[in-house]
Amino acid sequence: MALGLRINLVDVICDDSLRNTYINGKKQGFQFDIRLGYYQ
Repeated sequence: MALGLRINLVDVICDDSLRNTYINGKKQGFQFDIRLGYYQ
């Protein structure tokens, strides 16, 4: 049995949460905060 979840990314990614990730002083990537779209 397969379970399909429909996720609306606009509601899942938190506003103003995008930030760079640094390792040894060098920019290595980014991260952002998410919330569970089905949990209210």
